Amino acid sequence: MEKIKNWDSIIFVVALAYFILRLCFLAVNISTQIPPDELTHIQLSLLYSLQSGWTIPDSAQTYHMGPVSRFPWLYHWLLGRCHDINLFQISPIIFFRFINIALSVITVIFSYKFFRLLTTDKWIPILGVIVLTNIPMYSFLSAFVSYDNLANLFAIISFYYFFLYLKNYQAKHLGIAAVCSLLGTLTKHSSLPLLLIFAVILLMDFWYRRQGFSFPNRFSLSPWTPAKVTATVLILILVGLNLNLYAVNFLRYKRALPSCTQVLTHEQCSQGKNFRIYDQLGEQAKKIPKSEFLKPLDYFSQWNMLLEGSILGIMGHRLMYKTPMEILPYNILILLSFLFMLYRFKDQKRLINYCAISVVLYAFILFYFVNYKSYLKTAYPPAGLQGRYLFPVIYPLVFLFSYFLLNNFQKILRVVLFLGVTVVLLWGDLPYFLKHADSSWYIQP
Repeated sequence: MEKIKNWDSIIFVVALAYFILRLCFLAVNISTQIPPDELTHIQLSLLYSLQSGWTIPDSAQTYHMGPVSRFPWLYHWLLGRCHDINLFQISPIIFFRFINIALSVITVIFSYKFFRLLTTDKWIPILGVIVLTNIPMYSFLSAFVSYDNLANLFAIISFYYFFLYLKNYQAKHLGIAAVCSLLGTLTKHSSLPLLLIFAVILLMDFWYRRQGFSFPNRFSLSPWTPAKVTATVLILILVGLNLNLYAVNFLRYKRALPSCTQVLTHEQCSQGKNFRIYDQLGEQAKKIPKSEFLKPLDYFSQWNMLLEGSILGIMGHRLMYKTPMEILPYNILILLSFLFMLYRFKDQKRLINYCAISVVLYAFILFYFVNYKSYLKTAYPPAGLQGRYLFPVIYPLVFLFSYFLLNNFQKILRVVLFLGVTVVLLWGDLPYFLKHADSSWYIQP
């Protein structure tokens, strides 16, 4: 295969084309009652199309969606603006879904660029793309209207330019990463931890390279150019918009995103189905002695199992989870990659370590400060626990899996592992879905 010129590019194009065809099939066939919160995203986007400002006020039309006036707004604002140019009057559902497909395709392209940035081995980026585009929940979500798709796009662009900066230390790359990170936080609050993680890695990198650190060499002090002025103004504007959202929320409500009843009345909040469910769980949890709640380490085993199940399966308003036997091939491959990582742990490069740090820090924040806190409020382990919440760092995670599985092995073993992963992932995505999805998953005539 390696004798064929540009063989890796050919496989990438084929993998991307297969990804696009699957998303198009899902977009035109799956009912809006299935994808997570899709109808809410569509309704919000249509409301934004009627507004000229950045945000919309809370009203009787939005009470069932929570305090939308204090939530990140960029995704729905952009879809609202796109709706204004729907010249052919395509159904808003299909129109918005295909916009999300475009976002997802760009995300995969940047993922491939990110993988290639981290290694010169042509096999690893290709395997990474095959893995990423055949993770069931990731590929399923990519076809539908969800702010995750825009947040994921900003996340991978941020990762790409941030790691490009760590590789060549050109300030413009750090600036692009900053812009995309700030756009991500205006899209979904789950992007906030990335800012913290990037800051931690910057400090670690400074410490790692402190002996040869020279301020002028790290940050250009050359005269201001129009590009630098534009970038600085853009960053300041985005910082201001983020402060207007999150800083105001902290000052008023002591949290990044207020609870529904901090902004609206209990009666108004009760119009939302999710609020009613969590409100009932919260009332029941108050009756349970604190001593009966799981400790963090005990909760972790359930968290890990539920997270894996909702990534390797589909979690929306309908569930399609794999059985333990069906997940077993995935777990064998994950275990192999982990063992290979331990075997070569002392030999890892700086950027590979930063990938691992990104994943571990984000996973810890998600585990403890989001999911475990939700469990303590509801006494229900799956509360607020969805695999897609890990997707902002799915890109370094997929790269690490692919890298340790294939790196430094002889060709025959690399081919066997490559084909094994490809077969497991391909089978476990669209073919598995088509086999298990009954008529209720599809748009009815």
